[in-house]
Amino acid sequence: MLKDLSLAYMLEGHKCLNDKKINSAILQLEKAILFDDSNWEAMNLLGLCFYTLGNFKEAKSIWSRSLSVNSKENNRALNYCNTLDEDEFQAICNSYNEAL
Repeated sequence: MLKDLSLAYMLEGHKCLNDKKINSAILQLEKAILFDDSNWEAMNLLGLCFYTLGNFKEAKSIWSRSLSVNSKENNRALNYCNTLDEDEFQAICNSYNEAL
């Protein structure tokens, strides 16, 4: 039953994310994870929300958590974390922060 609730919240969070309602998506995805703390797909979507908001540290934290639940190759969190660790991405972030 809890996994069903988690799936329902995850699907609603995904819809909100697609509709660019990031804050609503975050709330739904956090509920999905609350009902099933092994829902790595909801974690990945939550990470995308934080990434969209420019909160890369929180995104990486969530994606790392997803990888601790599912470290298989089919988990996109591995690619997401690798992207954040790339020198080119770090250089862009540094330039952006300097410009601020």
